[in-house]
Amino acid sequence: SAEEVVEKYIDAGYSGLVLTNPWGKSVFENEVYAEKDIKKLGEEFVSAYEKLKTAAGNDLTVLLGAEVTTVTHVPGDFLIYGVTPEVILDFDEEKADPMYFSDLIKYIHSKGDMLVYQASPFAPGSIFLDYDDVEGLEVYNHRRADICRDFFACERAEYYGMGSISGSDLCYTGGSIGGGIATEAPITSNTELVSVLRNREYRLIKEGKIENV
Repeated sequence: SAEEVVEKYIDAGYSGLVLTNPWGKSVFENEVYAEKDIKKLGEEFVSAYEKLKTAAGNDLTVLLGAEVTTVTHVPGDFLIYGVTPEVILDFDEEKADPMYFSDLIKYIHSKGDMLVYQASPFAPGSIFLDYDDVEGLEVYNHRRADICRDFFACERAEYYGMGSISGSDLCYTGGSIGGGIATEAPITSNTELVSVLRNREYRLIKEGKIENV
């Protein structure tokens, strides 16, 4: 529940979190959501964020992000930071149906200051993209560290001079907190988050521990 997520993050010593619920192909083509159009799904996506934000109150900063796939199949998922509710609510079938990954990136960047990271690039079934398309790679996924081959993701991000990101991934009940970033000052808005990520003014958190510089 939203309350349980907030409690987990506060107990683990975090000042905030970015909610990156699934968006795109994995949602639009899921049988569970087959009776709902993209507009309705968008409203539910934003509602989940607002519910978590309400549960957090003044105790934890909650920002909106997304983990997206395109309707046209591209193996792999992509974490988007800097998302606004308007970006989600403005997305419709006409935009989604013909959209390839490169089209999605152009669309996202045209809608505001957002950053795109390939999630778990070494997970089974993922492919490597033209890295000009993305700002960085997810190099640590706390829930699936063994499957995602995080060491290789770190090496690839360093080799190409890309940004790195880390997350906890609470996809299932009972998940633990162990990923994220550590910054000099708390992040309180998507504008601050995007600036910190773009300028790489942070350290990664892995297994609940802050990495040395």
